[in-house]
Amino acid sequence: MSLSSLMATINSSSLNAVLPYLAKILHLTLNESQMLIVVYLVVLTSILTICGKFADTVGHKIVFLSGTLTFGLSALIVLIGETIELMVFMRIIQAIGASLMVASGPSILLEAFEPEHRGFAIGIHTTGISLGLIAGPPIGGFILRHLSWHWLFLINIPISFIVFAAISLIIPLKKIPNSDNRHYDLYGMLLWAIAIPTILISMSTLSHSPAVSLAIFSLGVGLIILFVKHELTVKTPFFPIHLIKIPAYYGGLFSLLFGYAALFIPNFLIPFYLKIVLGLEPHQTGLIMSITSIAMFATTGISGYLSDKIGYYKLCIAGMILLTAGLVILYLLDARSAIVQITVAQIVTGMGLGIFNSPNTTALINIGGIENAGITTGLLATMRNLGMSIGTVIAAISVSTCHLLIFEERIEKISNIPPQNFKLIFKYSMAMAFLISFISVYLSTIRKGIPTTSKTQK
Repeated sequence: MSLSSLMATINSSSLNAVLPYLAKILHLTLNESQMLIVVYLVVLTSILTICGKFADTVGHKIVFLSGTLTFGLSALIVLIGETIELMVFMRIIQAIGASLMVASGPSILLEAFEPEHRGFAIGIHTTGISLGLIAGPPIGGFILRHLSWHWLFLINIPISFIVFAAISLIIPLKKIPNSDNRHYDLYGMLLWAIAIPTILISMSTLSHSPAVSLAIFSLGVGLIILFVKHELTVKTPFFPIHLIKIPAYYGGLFSLLFGYAALFIPNFLIPFYLKIVLGLEPHQTGLIMSITSIAMFATTGISGYLSDKIGYYKLCIAGMILLTAGLVILYLLDARSAIVQITVAQIVTGMGLGIFNSPNTTALINIGGIENAGITTGLLATMRNLGMSIGTVIAAISVSTCHLLIFEERIEKISNIPPQNFKLIFKYSMAMAFLISFISVYLSTIRKGIPTTSKTQK
């Protein structure tokens, strides 16, 4: 299971790292290059929760194996031709496969392990994500330097078949009770699949056209309101409304959302600080930016093990406090010792997320039980993606707004901001990130005690 998360993460992180070089090889425009990333993220965010509900209905193993094959075989499309249309189509198929895997993977662990070992199991599974973030960029660089660019995608084929064979042999096939009599809330699924990416797209267009972005965002919010009204009226809703009412459940979801939003403000701005203020080279910046993933990798498994011993509550709060402490270090950044401070901050924030992720995931899956494990996993991944997008958008808005208000000048490109100006803007942006992170700490405190285990799970 950890190998599957490793494969999906390496695929995304390696492509993101070498995208400028791949665009040069394939003669892609800026919009075409962005499309390879955006289309994957939009499709993934649109259907993650739907795939989770589907897994809860037809069986987690079947859905996971289908996603593994889909993800692996999608790479063959790059062998058909080198047109941007085929590559975008391949990324859509990949996103579908990844959604099926991500939404059903932790649910399989929930069924395979006893309650006292689930935190450790999910911790090891999450470790694959951190390791993929670390290994992806150098693997992508090695492939472009020594192999054909096609191997950025073809590398998924052997890994996916190993995962498929292993899970087929190890995990028994279980029939879902009353699965033949379940009804699908297709209208609710459709509303959700349109509303979430609509909000995501509105954020990505904010810097280009605020009026259009606001209109798209309003449409997304309207669809969410319509979705909630519909879910409250149907007998078998697609969305777990009864779970959202539980403080420990919505606290875990939204602390994840605000935590990742706070993290991705510095994640977006630190590379510019290293370039504009300190004048570092790209490979130096890449090395420093990988520190967060290394810290997450080092602490995720340990945190999962500890959550089985001492519960989830304290670890979730401790993780968010560490994330907030790392942002305080960045707020106090001094150019004379910036590299040391940024390194320490990256370690602290990475440890915070590493400590938080595993117990938070295990806690929410335990609250929902096996019957809702897939949709819970889908919601967690959706909140994480939304948090990343929101944090990136807030960072971009903070730069342009601060520069206009403080220096009374509009800025078209971040790279054109003078070093002295950027240091002040960075400081104000970190203050904003701190406030968002502080909200995530509060949301983690509203779920006191160890979440109970559902009757079905027992």
